[in-house]
Amino acid sequence: MNFPLENEDMSLIKKFELEASRIPWVVSLAQWIPRYPTPQPIVDFLIEKIKKWETNRYSIVPWLPQLRDSIAARYFEKYNIEIDPEKNITITAWAIEAISSFLLATLFPEDEVILIDPTYASYRWCVLTARWKPISAPLDDNRDLNIETIKKLITSKTKAIIFPNPNNPTGSIFSLDKIKKLLEISKEKNIYVVIDEVYDEFIYDNEIFQSAIIFFKSYPNLVLVNSWSKTFGMTWWRIWYIIAEERLNKEIIKVHDNLLTCAPVHSQWAAISTFEIYDEWAKKIKKQLQERRDYTIKQLNQLKDFIDFQIPKAAYFVFPKFKYTDNDYEECINILHKAKLALVPGSGFWNRWKGHFRICFWRDFDDLKEWLERLKKYFWK
Repeated sequence: MNFPLENEDMSLIKKFELEASRIPWVVSLAQWIPRYPTPQPIVDFLIEKIKKWETNRYSIVPWLPQLRDSIAARYFEKYNIEIDPEKNITITAWAIEAISSFLLATLFPEDEVILIDPTYASYRWCVLTARWKPISAPLDDNRDLNIETIKKLITSKTKAIIFPNPNNPTGSIFSLDKIKKLLEISKEKNIYVVIDEVYDEFIYDNEIFQSAIIFFKSYPNLVLVNSWSKTFGMTWWRIWYIIAEERLNKEIIKVHDNLLTCAPVHSQWAAISTFEIYDEWAKKIKKQLQERRDYTIKQLNQLKDFIDFQIPKAAYFVFPKFKYTDNDYEECINILHKAKLALVPGSGFWNRWKGHFRICFWRDFDDLKEWLERLKKYFWK
């Protein structure tokens, strides 16, 4: 028997993390794992809800109304944009479930989805799993959206464009002007633009980030995805949300309901409690990340005989390029086994990034110091 995805490999992020777990004394800078506990006020709030037996049943609708209302209120306070909590928001269990629900609700067989290249590896898997065709749109030389290239790639089969902003793996922030141009083009062509803003709190060097939500009223083809996973160390709670215009949101809810009925109710309660500490906590985590980003860049500057890189403006990744080889997969395998250091090959973020590799610098300082020493020894062998 043949299988439709048997020629596809699993995500290289997961593949290298899995391989690293089998090797003693490996330091991993591959997959991000929270290095801080979920804030205590969130845990305490949830414990009380559990004691009151408020977490032992499904959401009556695909969300807890208090959570939906809190999300809408935050966007209004921050951007003065009114979102209808009931008509525009669906709470989902994770980003890929949100995006998969969108795709399954909107696309027909043989439709195409444009993905910005490089991009988070699982977006491509969402498209492939549903038997649609992913189309690669490379970034420009400044690692920003290449509007002219995207325009040339749009065909009658194109139904959506999906990308994270800030970007994973480059750590770049896409120009708001270019996002607006893309929305204008997509509105004319009747194409959805799906933007994942999960790294929106991790912005460095006084760079300005504005959510694309400011365009929501003017461009009903905009779909926004976000989460509590990164900011609050809640990856295992599996709690995200998707914002879309009313008619589309109704279709997304149908798919979401059949995929898993509702996001974990205990996680929804936990997310509600984050709004009491949101800005204070986000500021604290951003400061810690900025320190790690600056330390990592300072140390990478010592290795410029071997790598080139751009300083990330956001997120918690650096995306360097080997100067001496384009075979990023083989070189990352060598580094894993010889230096006991897990990185992610750049080709895992699509086919135009051979020779690159991704570093996750959101680690304890002891790990960061150790991995640098191992990388120095490997390069200087």
